[in-house]
Amino acid sequence: MDFAVLVGLFIGFGSIITSVFLEHGRITAYVNLAALVIILGGTLSATTISTSIKDILNLPKLLKVLFSNKINKYKDIIDEMTKIALSIRKDGYLSVDDKVKEINDPIFKKGLQLIADGVDSSDISEIINSEINAMEKRHKKGIEIFSMMGGYAPTMGIIGTVLGLVNMLMSFGTSEGESLGKSVAVAFIATLYGIFFANLIFLPISSNLKAKSTQEIIGKELILEGLLAVHAGLSPKMVEEKMKSFLGTVKIK
Repeated sequence: MDFAVLVGLFIGFGSIITSVFLEHGRITAYVNLAALVIILGGTLSATTISTSIKDILNLPKLLKVLFSNKINKYKDIIDEMTKIALSIRKDGYLSVDDKVKEINDPIFKKGLQLIADGVDSSDISEIINSEINAMEKRHKKGIEIFSMMGGYAPTMGIIGTVLGLVNMLMSFGTSEGESLGKSVAVAFIATLYGIFFANLIFLPISSNLKAKSTQEIIGKELILEGLLAVHAGLSPKMVEEKMKSFLGTVKIK
């Protein structure tokens, strides 16, 4: 579980609610179902038109990634690769078959299987890089979806506000026209919702997914670096140093 996401949402919602109370306002005054329908429905509609139904149906999986914290840590990858290099030094490349069964990461597993099958290092590099590129494209699609939603939401808020103002103006000359101030306030709630969802929900989710994608891609590239070092028959210590050198200034954790 990525508690940073929950903490961020708690602080965001808490700050807004606190500010309402500090201004002696009422939370119920900011609740407007019609505005919520326009924002969420309109944003979802525009995003679906911009992408596809398949991408929209994939949103629950992206939200699962948002709250998960299952990305392999760099130190764990280095330690595992060093153990494999040590096993090969003791028992030869036949020991790789047993190690393949113990690995859960699909790219790591495929790379080890290629080594066990005696595939050339250049082919291993090409195959694994193709896997990494495909993964990066999938991630980019999800990031773009939430980024688009963050762009559409404020516009939908303006549409909701305009609709509210039109309804308010049409009520002039009736008994409802007496509550002009209240009607204007209700109309602008749609704009508030649009800005809220864009800047506290959609855009932060996009940034979070982008950060996790970058971290995971570096991890996969680190795996490839280790696989090539193991394939070259380097000592466990050299495998470890080569992988640490690949990370450079990136914090190993």
